[in-house]
Amino acid sequence: MPNRILVTGASVAGATTASRLARHGFDVEVVEKSACFLDGGQNVEVRGAGRKVLRAMGLEARALERTTGERGTDWVNA
Repeated sequence: MPNRILVTGASVAGATTASRLARHGFDVEVVEKSACFLDGGQNVEVRGAGRKVLRAMGLEARALERTTGERGTDWVNA
């Protein structure tokens, strides 16, 4: 019987986990409670270990192609 894994949540973390497990021969199922794709949210800064993960997954170049170009955030008082 193959090793079966249930990943709860189809966020970046869930999708990454599922992808890596599948590449290593696991039978992976991902479940998400949201009724639809949520395209909002914030930019994600990827550096250090996160950058190494992207590189290991072969996704670093694709992620860099899709950058928003944001250079930071400024907080302004009212």
